[in-house]
Amino acid sequence: MDHRKGSESIGSMHDYQQLHHMHCLSRIFHTNPDIIHQETLGSFFPLHARAIPNMENFDFLDLTNAGAILLRIEDTCLISVLNDSCASATKFLEVHQDIGRNLSPVQLREIAARLGFLNIHIKLRPEYYSKFTKGQKYELTAKLPTPGILLNELDYSILGKMMLDVLKPIVGPNNEILAGVETGRATFLSDESGAFKEHEFTVNSRAV
Repeated sequence: MDHRKGSESIGSMHDYQQLHHMHCLSRIFHTNPDIIHQETLGSFFPLHARAIPNMENFDFLDLTNAGAILLRIEDTCLISVLNDSCASATKFLEVHQDIGRNLSPVQLREIAARLGFLNIHIKLRPEYYSKFTKGQKYELTAKLPTPGILLNELDYSILGKMMLDVLKPIVGPNNEILAGVETGRATFLSDESGAFKEHEFTVNSRAV
């Protein structure tokens, strides 16, 4: 360890309670729980991806602190928030009801960023449990906040930073597509009327 950079370890930055829940869900095919309550599952979006010339047909994005993940293989993209009991998807769909098909890599990464952004603003989080009863019955369950889904005041500067972080690797750091993104108010999903837009852009193939 380089003591000039402090004594904090990478592990101290993680929320192990949330990581444990993700670990329990990822191992269900091996642990075979007797009961999996629907509330333990996170937001999940299977989406159709559009191929872009000179761009890889594979993409992976891991927003660890926001609990979000993206996997794109050719024309199929899976985006999930792993620890929100579908709260992020519920809030996202209140604004973006018609996402459309043939989403570009930029649009797909924006969706992942927006879902993660909503997840980190959840005011009262669900609590997850692994429950073992007499007879060794294994149950994955959750306790949801009684007032429903409440969000802290949205800080769009955080969304702007997340958008820059997720878009730079695929469009390049100086691409004009990034203009205004840092405000957190820009979107590639809809036009001024709120309708889904087919977004085209020229990608820097060396930035993949």
